[in-house]
Amino acid sequence: MSSQRGVQYTKWCGFMEYIYLDLFSSSRRPQIHFVRDSLLKPNVPFCDSLLVVFRNWDSDGAGNFIPEPLGVDMIRAAAYKRAGVQPKMKSPTDQLSMLQIRRVNKRRVLNEEELYQTLQERFSDTIAIEYKVLENESAVDQVKRFMALDILVAAHGAGLTNTIFMLPNSYLIELMPPYWYLACYRRLSENANLGYVLIRSIGKKGPQCDKDPSSVICQRAGIRDRDFNVTIPKVVKAVENSVSFVRGKKYKF
Repeated sequence: MSSQRGVQYTKWCGFMEYIYLDLFSSSRRPQIHFVRDSLLKPNVPFCDSLLVVFRNWDSDGAGNFIPEPLGVDMIRAAAYKRAGVQPKMKSPTDQLSMLQIRRVNKRRVLNEEELYQTLQERFSDTIAIEYKVLENESAVDQVKRFMALDILVAAHGAGLTNTIFMLPNSYLIELMPPYWYLACYRRLSENANLGYVLIRSIGKKGPQCDKDPSSVICQRAGIRDRDFNVTIPKVVKAVENSVSFVRGKKYKF
């Protein structure tokens, strides 16, 4: 295999490049060359065959990272193997595991601490709940975390791509900003065989939309990336449903 100097293995994207390569047998494993690779000469055309592993986006506007369950199963298995982990099933006396992702930049849940405290008070006997930022975790640590996870509560965003590492019949509760909707993580959840519920938030558009509601800056800064509050009783109800789903479908008890 060619030099991998352009890939940071601990970073998510670099790790995923290795995962895609792991899907091939050693005799058919593609090579990766980078522009600054010593094997390539500047200003000399370089051509190679084009390899499409998975079609990565639907054209219907809803979005779909991996459009078939087999693709999810293959990537999940390859990630577990490369991370050196194996799933462990729980017993009826074990607590379920839940992660509430904390965002620190855009699209923050403004009442997330109140939500966390409410979930702790309501479910601490049956669920071990974590509430944390994931940006600084290595890719391998994220694979391990999501493999062991039963329920994920998180705002719409790129971090939800990690649901591909959750075991089938785990559960995603996606918190959506007001006026925004993109179905990519719902569809990823379907192909990963996860339970899923969307909780829409109530609020106003940002001041970026005052002049031109159809502008790009309105759609992004004024709607998609706007901080918002969630309706906590709706999340509590969703968690109640997720517990029944996971216990019945994932663990069969």
